[in-house]
Amino acid sequence: MLTISENGGEPETILEVPRDTAERFAQPQLLDGGRRLLVSIRPPGGSFADGRIAVVTLADGQRRVLVDGGMDGRVLRSGHLVWIRDDTVFAQAVDPSTLQLRGAPIPMLERVDPASGSGAGHFAVSDTGTVVYRPEDAASSGRTLVWVDRAGREEPTGAPIQDYGHVRLSRSGTQAAVHIGSGERDLWIWEVERNTLRKLTTGPEMDIAPVWSADDQRIFYTSVLLVGSDAGRIYERPSNGTGSPVAIGESTALTLPLMLLNPRELLVQGRAAPGQPARAWVWPLAPNAAPKLLLAESLPLQVNATVSPDGRWLAYQSPEGSVRDEIHVRPFPDVESGHWQLSSDGGTKPVWAPSGRELFFQSSPPARRMMRVEVQASRDGAFTYGPPAVLFETNRYRNDWGSFRAFDIAPDGRRFLMIASPGAVDTDDQRLLVVTNWFEELNARVR
Repeated sequence: MLTISENGGEPETILEVPRDTAERFAQPQLLDGGRRLLVSIRPPGGSFADGRIAVVTLADGQRRVLVDGGMDGRVLRSGHLVWIRDDTVFAQAVDPSTLQLRGAPIPMLERVDPASGSGAGHFAVSDTGTVVYRPEDAASSGRTLVWVDRAGREEPTGAPIQDYGHVRLSRSGTQAAVHIGSGERDLWIWEVERNTLRKLTTGPEMDIAPVWSADDQRIFYTSVLLVGSDAGRIYERPSNGTGSPVAIGESTALTLPLMLLNPRELLVQGRAAPGQPARAWVWPLAPNAAPKLLLAESLPLQVNATVSPDGRWLAYQSPEGSVRDEIHVRPFPDVESGHWQLSSDGGTKPVWAPSGRELFFQSSPPARRMMRVEVQASRDGAFTYGPPAVLFETNRYRNDWGSFRAFDIAPDGRRFLMIASPGAVDTDDQRLLVVTNWFEELNARVR
């Protein structure tokens, strides 16, 4: 990170970010006469929405985490730290000299448009207590589900406009489980042929990361508390909405289902503890069973892990052996018996073709593209693959669910179900809301 005089001149480096950590820093604020720096830290392979807000002492580089699970922190003249998580701006009292937090975080502004790709929330607070922000509806109310074929040709699905997030097609392709961020942030089932939405979950928690069972009869998902917590539970429930959800696992760190490996095990993405890297785990569906780490603990994070349809190969996203995320493949379940890196220019969010003979993934920003790799397993157990080839651009489609894949592939392997943000929404709806005398409300609610 650099600083430059307001009168111009040569920039001066004030903080070096080690490249081998694959972390990213953003939204700096100099404090304590320039001796300390408040920054948002994006974890390797994740997004700033999964990140931490820390204060760094510039003299020795020591850091102290203030918020685990948030971004775009600012210390205000009112004696508060504010930051954004999901679409909510939180505030907490802070000692301006020691930067020690006091009390509990309080949600102050809701439905604020986040920008987790950059680490910035679309809000600003003046020194006199005026706040201006962009409402989330201005950016997300126009999202819709679309089919995109291998040539990038787009076809509308007819699904209603909503704030779609995670989307997963059933094995039959007749239904899709989707997270809708508006309102209570629940899971819904979209009936593809009938073109109808029905609600699957209810409650104040945020329900995310749906995974279908092999017979399409059950759905596994994570339910997370909304107010600044990573604590959550994995549930399963019938996909037809009958009955009550059944808790099958609880975690103090965010854990997301990735796929059902077999009737007895779930592949999940989670942390051993808050603040640690996300990794791939096998979660047994048995009472009091402990999850098992899939890859060596010495390896960096592994996200978006997925097993091939024949159950022989594990693909995942990791900065393993690199300073950025790439796509890797290992034998499954004997993950230590081989290793292949399929991408070289950055790769995220892998998904297998239903045939198992292709692997798709997205290239890294700034030019996001859907990539295709032809794969083949020989009789002697070796894994062979061709060079990555570009299918189509994906910048138009939602990519801001952190390290979690926000699209899916149809059962026939010919097209993808994507979340589109029409250009009219992004360019025409530029509403900003202004709140004056905001410090009065802040001081009254956050002491």
